[in-house]
Amino acid sequence: MSKHPLYNQTGFQKDNKSHVLYALANKQMELKLIQDEYELKISKIKSDLTALETTICLFDCDCSETINLKWV
Repeated sequence: MSKHPLYNQTGFQKDNKSHVLYALANKQMELKLIQDEYELKISKIKSDLTALETTICLFDCDCSETINLKWV
């Protein structure tokens, strides 16, 4: 809990906030971590798709101009 915005350095609640607010803030942080995870996965998938398209174009004569345009 060291970086949680609603807790102080010792892990205690700051400013007497309600437990509901803490639960919502915890859920927000959890969802943000999941979002970051999925954004990394999406970025990897996009990279893999680009590599796959490039590989397909190596074996497809009609696609060679597309490779040259992507690499420029």
